[in-house]
Amino acid sequence: MSDFPDFMNARQVAEYLDLNEKKVYSLANDGVLPATKVTGKWLFPKSLLDRWLIESSHNGVFNDRLLIAGSDDPLLQHIVSKMANVLGSSAWWDIPPPAPSRDCRCWKKAM
Repeated sequence: MSDFPDFMNARQVAEYLDLNEKKVYSLANDGVLPATKVTGKWLFPKSLLDRWLIESSHNGVFNDRLLIAGSDDPLLQHIVSKMANVLGSSAWWDIPPPAPSRDCRCWKKAM
């Protein structure tokens, strides 16, 4: 892939995103792609396109997961397991190995 400039036109964006140029115009007109018109021509800042790609990919994280942190608390494990059952999901928690060896971590699935 060749280097792309800091500010791209629609043809360059189409190549960068591997899209049809008409689709780039459509996404820009709909306000989906970060762009601005300068003297009637679309201009796309590469840094904003890169940020848009990350943010449209689950905001850079898996937002369909819930992380609950706490101690090795049986009550917390019970509540998380119940919540997972109610939501029709599964819960996983991290259980540290017994001391003194804390090299390995074991994962257990909530039932």
